Amino acid sequence: MHSVPHPRPWLAVWLLAAALTPAVAAPTWPPGFAGRTEAAAPAIATQALTLDAALRRGLVGDATLYPLYRAHDIAPDALGDALARLPEPLVLRRDVLGASTLGASAAFEQRLIDAARQIKLDWLALAQAEHAVAHRRAAAEAGRAARLLAEAQQAAGNLSVLAANATLRDAVEAEEALAEAEIALADAQDALAARLGLPLGAQPSTSGLPALPDRPDWLQPGAIAAWAETHDPALRRAEHAAAQAAGRSAPVTPRPVKLPLLAHPLAGADDAGRLGGLDDDWLEAADAAQASRRAIAGAARHVEQSWLTAQRMQESRRLAAQRSDEALKHYNGMLLGIYELLDAKRDAVQAEHDADDALGRFWGAAFQLEAALGGELPGAWPVTIAPASPSANPHPEHAR
Repeated sequence: MHSVPHPRPWLAVWLLAAALTPAVAAPTWPPGFAGRTEAAAPAIATQALTLDAALRRGLVGDATLYPLYRAHDIAPDALGDALARLPEPLVLRRDVLGASTLGASAAFEQRLIDAARQIKLDWLALAQAEHAVAHRRAAAEAGRAARLLAEAQQAAGNLSVLAANATLRDAVEAEEALAEAEIALADAQDALAARLGLPLGAQPSTSGLPALPDRPDWLQPGAIAAWAETHDPALRRAEHAAAQAAGRSAPVTPRPVKLPLLAHPLAGADDAGRLGGLDDDWLEAADAAQASRRAIAGAARHVEQSWLTAQRMQESRRLAAQRSDEALKHYNGMLLGIYELLDAKRDAVQAEHDADDALGRFWGAAFQLEAALGGELPGAWPVTIAPASPSANPHPEHAR
């Protein structure tokens, strides 16, 4: 007979502690509705989220959508399973909503369009905040180096207080800018965590800003406006409502206008009968159609202009980086002083920040246009392989 081995002392203590530990409370969501969605939150919080992953998670994790889903008998965890089977990239109109309707589902459709836009904007805000911290940290490091050098030269009597003052002030301002960027990063993390249904205190991260794509043929206000006339759901609904209301309007005949208007009874001045023949629904639908056209035209204009700005800022970044590289060569050849070298480095860091800021504004405008067009753009963005930059991936530890 073999004797039963006794557990080691430390194992026995561990087993006793485990037995006395109270069980973790079960998820508060009803089983089968959002249980697995909530359970998956901690794992998602540790990932560097792509825009596509954030959109898929946001559509099932945003608790503000749950009353809408419950009203239509849609379980978020089941929706998450369905979304997971779709290939990237996820297109809201094509993959989730399907063909637009002219009926009662318009409100449901618009809620999801608005939610998807906000998810993307919150993800973009976090990506921009991450890049801003990376740039401000590099600027602060350059400022510290300049400050140490200035203090050493001042102590040796080789640098006046006046000359050192500007360098010390720049270093303090760089540290303050870094602190502000870190606060903005924490705020952006909180906003995205709430949108994705992550637990309090979660610190999500992103895969970084997408590169600036090549300019597609459809990126012209005229081309987008023409596409919207036949594809934009809100515009199609407004046109349909106006056509229906026009059929209910009574025939009218114009009357001559008598001026000055206040010299005659207003009831017979001109169009009292004519305007009375128009259905109020037609007036509202016609105004809604024009409002949609104006919104689309404005969004298209912003996308076009922000694309051009981002392109110019990329060129400015390239030139600043070139100047920094050349400054280092001149410094090594004793043709340039240390402060000129540090200035060139700071300019390159600032150019990086400005280029990423312009890139973020472009993508924000693109997301707004996509929402204005009902969750789909006239075409895909051409893929561009951007040149590598020091801030291309602010989270190298998450690289796959």
